[in-house]
Amino acid sequence: MDPRPHNRIFNTGSGTQSNNSGEGSQYNAHFQHIHAGTNHLFAASHQHFYFGPSNTSGTETSARPSCVVPFIRDPQFVDPRRGQLLHEIHDKCFAPPQRVALVGLGGMGKSQLAIEFCRRIEEAFPHMWVFWVHASSRRRFEQGYRGIAEATKMISCDYHRINETNVLRMVRSWLCDRRNGRWLMVVDNADDAGVAELLSDHLPQSPNGSILITSRSRDVAYELTGYYSSIVDVGPMDERDALTLLTHKLGPTLSRSTAETTKLIRALDYMPLAITQVATFIRQARLRTIGRFTDELCNDDLDQARLLDRNLPDSRRDSEASNAILTTLQVSFELVRKQMPTAALLLSLMSLFHRDRIPKTLLFRRYRTDDPREASFDDIHTLMSFSLIEESEDGQHFTMRRLVQISIRRWLELHYFEAVELREGNFAVILMRRAGRNRLRRLLFLRICVSLYMALAVNTL
Repeated sequence: MDPRPHNRIFNTGSGTQSNNSGEGSQYNAHFQHIHAGTNHLFAASHQHFYFGPSNTSGTETSARPSCVVPFIRDPQFVDPRRGQLLHEIHDKCFAPPQRVALVGLGGMGKSQLAIEFCRRIEEAFPHMWVFWVHASSRRRFEQGYRGIAEATKMISCDYHRINETNVLRMVRSWLCDRRNGRWLMVVDNADDAGVAELLSDHLPQSPNGSILITSRSRDVAYELTGYYSSIVDVGPMDERDALTLLTHKLGPTLSRSTAETTKLIRALDYMPLAITQVATFIRQARLRTIGRFTDELCNDDLDQARLLDRNLPDSRRDSEASNAILTTLQVSFELVRKQMPTAALLLSLMSLFHRDRIPKTLLFRRYRTDDPREASFDDIHTLMSFSLIEESEDGQHFTMRRLVQISIRRWLELHYFEAVELREGNFAVILMRRAGRNRLRRLLFLRICVSLYMALAVNTL
């Protein structure tokens, strides 16, 4: 098979941009030597697949391959790492085992990377099926497979008579049949370990298709791919990419200095969703400069929570998911609470320390009594699997991202203290209210409440 489609996937010289940094020529030069070495591998990985029409479902007509992705392409998309990340996704998708998982915190841009990759595949291979399945719950996964059955005309107009179990089996069988042609399927938001078993049972293991998974959980990603080498970590943008994204989203008219924009993206942890949402808010508010906004965001916890908890519209995100960055991060916390409540308790305690130096020695044996050493290891593993904490270089501390810390503290203020108010005579609530808007005082009073919190949290969380 002609290897040139591989270059079309990453080429910036046509139609839709794949790199928005304004450095297209440097981008192409950067990848020229990489593509030269991988074109033969790409061609070999495709030459044995049948791309023609199919009719294996028993219906009288067969559908033509198409891209069934419910999101448009972002014209302001910024290629992370100057395209290396999309290049890595491509190479893993079209080499055995043909399953790739993008893993990282919510808001890091995993789904946006998947959308961009799908649209490039659509351009390069119009004869290839591209499917999109939401996997945040059993209901949504079943809906996604039913959508595939409709798109491929596996089921007729009376499809409502077919129960969901049969639809799942039909779609899996269709995807395993080489006569149906080459396909790519995105399994988005496969975060819940409780749903992972259903996914494992019905995701096909087929040489004629590739599966791209997005997940907050490294453990779930490993369960669905079977290899740690198939996991691609999606972390924050580097400063250059984050500045480019902010510039695109703010537009050319807003007055700003390099120092102000650099300070802003640092306050946002270089997270794409946070940058996009803040830029949307700035433009909606018609601010002339970003200096005062940045100062408010950096200096006061209450202002941080207020500004980052706005659910601003974004047509390129799942309609059932919140667009607010703090709520997005709290989804991971809720999943941890569901999967391992003691890990959520540990994270709550961690959020009360300085985020860059959370001491290990103060955590063990401080939040539960039953087999604390083993429990601590399991809890820490869970938190690291969800990318909520990291281990410091010296091995003596844990670190937590600024926005993660803000989101957990916000959750504690909104949920934990409501429960304490009912049980402990308003003690904690009174302290927090007396703290007012003073950041240091609020943090101090939060720590004063730790002993009370530790006594009640097992029953509260």
